[in-house]
Amino acid sequence: MHCVHDMFIKRCIKYLEQSLHCCECIFDEYILHDRDNFKISIMDTFIEIYKLLTHVLIETGEIDKALVVSDRGRARALSDLLETKYSKFPQYGNNVIQTYAEVDSVFHARKNEFCVLYFALQLFHTVAVWVLARQKPPFFLAVDPQGFEYRQLPISQGNNESEIIPQVVFAAYDAINVRSVLRCEDRSLDHLPESVQLIKSDDCLVRGDGQKEGDNSAPDQNEREMAPNREKNFEGNTNPLEILYSKLIAPVMQNLAHEDVVIVPDGPLHMVPFAALRDPETGLFLSEMKRIRLVPSLKTLKSLQECPSDYHSKTGALVVGAPESGAVMFQGQEITFSPLPEARREATVIGNILGVEPLLGAQATKDFIKQRLHEGVAVIHIAAHGSTKGEIVLAPGTLTGARKIPEEEKYLLTMQEVQETRIRAQLVVLSCCHSGRGEIKAEGIVGISRGFLAAGARAVVASLWGIDDEATLVFMVSFYTCLKMGKSASKSLQQAMKDVREDKDYEEPKHWAPFFLIGDDVTINFQK
Repeated sequence: MHCVHDMFIKRCIKYLEQSLHCCECIFDEYILHDRDNFKISIMDTFIEIYKLLTHVLIETGEIDKALVVSDRGRARALSDLLETKYSKFPQYGNNVIQTYAEVDSVFHARKNEFCVLYFALQLFHTVAVWVLARQKPPFFLAVDPQGFEYRQLPISQGNNESEIIPQVVFAAYDAINVRSVLRCEDRSLDHLPESVQLIKSDDCLVRGDGQKEGDNSAPDQNEREMAPNREKNFEGNTNPLEILYSKLIAPVMQNLAHEDVVIVPDGPLHMVPFAALRDPETGLFLSEMKRIRLVPSLKTLKSLQECPSDYHSKTGALVVGAPESGAVMFQGQEITFSPLPEARREATVIGNILGVEPLLGAQATKDFIKQRLHEGVAVIHIAAHGSTKGEIVLAPGTLTGARKIPEEEKYLLTMQEVQETRIRAQLVVLSCCHSGRGEIKAEGIVGISRGFLAAGARAVVASLWGIDDEATLVFMVSFYTCLKMGKSASKSLQQAMKDVREDKDYEEPKHWAPFFLIGDDVTINFQK
């Protein structure tokens, strides 16, 4: 009987591998080439096969192979885009890690020591967790989703297992109280109605219907999809930040031997504010104990580490603040975007720290910025209206012809245009509200932060929510001061969080926890 069972399992694995082969053949360069949206859609269609094969391999004890298969289903389209940037002879469709030896090689590409915390949400609602480090066998465990129950609300009360983790993540946002920020000019395009002019009234931004833009009181579509039953499921005093720490971090904390931790999230875990997860025993936040950065996949990490040393710019900075578009056509309607005085102030201060003249207001034209991006700079800082889809509002410049109101192509910088320009920055900082959000796909988070990685940036700093303007300025001053002193991006991020947290006015996580670093841990020499 045992022999029959083994034969059945082997046959299942064989058929699943054949299915994956068929899926991956679609990525052949002669069919899709660089069609990013098609590849993202295909992976959404076939991701369950990857998850099922990963599950079967875990159940049969082939943990290393399971990790490789799981990573093959991550950031496939992004891998192809990075290949076109970093390789002299790019090949599409086969840019995945094929063996565990390739996983191990990730730790030998850099001299600095780090460990990887890899998450995979399985079809049967367990969370598979790997901890990887140099010269150590992988540590693996599976987390039961029932362990995430909030206030002892069991699945039998109507909670679907697949919704438990998203609900706890959203409850963490509620615990942080991210919507209570009052001094936050909204730099997001995602909350703008199609036909509403934004104006400034007193000290807050108000829409034409009278609702404050800065208070973020209404959850966006991404939040609604993450937590459809949050109102009835999360009541009580249990801290969801501590639940997430206890279930995701505590079981492997002793295996995270290095201060630098690279996290590979999956699904709704991309929205977790890892910096704010709190140890209930010590009261310490994860960002106090570890330097954290994210990557969409192990393959992405490998590509960033192996990129040519001469690809990215070594000097220069481009600082953009509060571009003024004036009256423009947006989504078929004439609109005037709200002014961003705090973004202008932020860009001015950062320009002084970095020793560059910032592009402000009407100076920040789309054509000039595209030219600067093409020329290449080491650091890009953008404080402007932006969307999770990867659109950034810039100044339209001089208009020609009879048309007086600029259309979107005259002022709206898209990720497609950025990718065509080929970003060569080592670091991009997106000081736009919700710049770390986007659509949760098998590909990962598809939004503006991914867009800049795909365009060639080596690392991106983004935000999960909008924060207090004064706190943002304190954060950015600390971050860039550390960066200019020669500290790495992850060290600068950790120090900036610490400095904001130690300010009694901004000690709550809502002020310092939204920022995260995605990509490589760059160090920039501003003395060159």
